Amino acid sequence: MLGDIPDKQIKDLEPGDLVLDLSMELMDAPCWTCKHYYRANHVGNLYRCKAFKKIPANILSGKNNHRKPVDGDGGIQYEKK
Repeated sequence: MLGDIPDKQIKDLEPGDLVLDLSMELMDAPCWTCKHYYRANHVGNLYRCKAFKKIPANILSGKNNHRKPVDGDGGIQYEKK
């Protein structure tokens, strides 16, 4: 078991999946107010949006507000809900 993620879900993870510990600081993430955001997996804490299958850690941490294009975002940037 990886943290609080059941073994069955660990098998479903792909290389590069971002699995967040609840202690990780996410208060400044622009994602929570973006119309493209959705939480794909409530148990495994996998965060996704229309721009990214796996939202980069620098965006989730708030270090990048994703108002400008980022490699791999498919031309989709932050838009307020």
